[in-house]
Amino acid sequence: MRLLILFQGYINWLDRKGETPGNNLGDWTALQQDDFDKYRISADASLYMNQGPQSTPTPSTSRNDPVEQFRRGIKRDISLYEPLKDDALWDSWNAQLVATARAQGIDDVLDPTYVPSSGDKALFDEKQKFMYAVLVKCLNTDQGKTIVRFHVDTYNAQKVYAEMKTYCLQSAKAELNAADHLTYLTSAKFGDGEWRGTAEAFLLNWHDRLRKHEDTLKDKSKKLDDDLKRTLLQNAVSLIPQLNDVKLRADQ
Repeated sequence: MRLLILFQGYINWLDRKGETPGNNLGDWTALQQDDFDKYRISADASLYMNQGPQSTPTPSTSRNDPVEQFRRGIKRDISLYEPLKDDALWDSWNAQLVATARAQGIDDVLDPTYVPSSGDKALFDEKQKFMYAVLVKCLNTDQGKTIVRFHVDTYNAQKVYAEMKTYCLQSAKAELNAADHLTYLTSAKFGDGEWRGTAEAFLLNWHDRLRKHEDTLKDKSKKLDDDLKRTLLQNAVSLIPQLNDVKLRADQ
């Protein structure tokens, strides 16, 4: 019986170190007899036996605590997040931010409509703390710094992200960016010597500029209709006989 109690104490001790075996059989068979023997003669074992098994939380309690699971789960490294130094670069920066946050299991903070259930509030609070630290490090523009400072007391990363996204996509500056994108869409031509890459790369870039134009429009009703988009694209590749031939055949 004493040996079983000591083994329970050993598992609790591993749990406090974040080394508790998982639910797989292999995790338990990986435990070493020598490590258990060292624990049996340690001060931790003596303290556990003197205070009784009830004095220490059971492993199952810690393993079932979502906050503890989050803290001990996927390694979260703030250095993996790139800084935003120019509001005009929001599009590419945001793609990297969302992808990294998703890989680390905290992308729900970047969803402005997400509301945690009563049982998930403590876990969501932990995610907010981490993501707020990320945004403090990464939002290096004047507007970004202003927004994170406004929420310093609440560390509400969800609101910081939502406000920064709104600013970058719907502000007056965003409107200017939308106008720049539209200028490019109406004037760019493949084959005039300005574009140094391949035709495929040009078409992909043209399509991406179209998406950015629509994303940064305040008034979404001003989006280009499909016929105009097709006309602009046909004009952009009209200098290339092989691509222009597609238009001619379509007209016929």
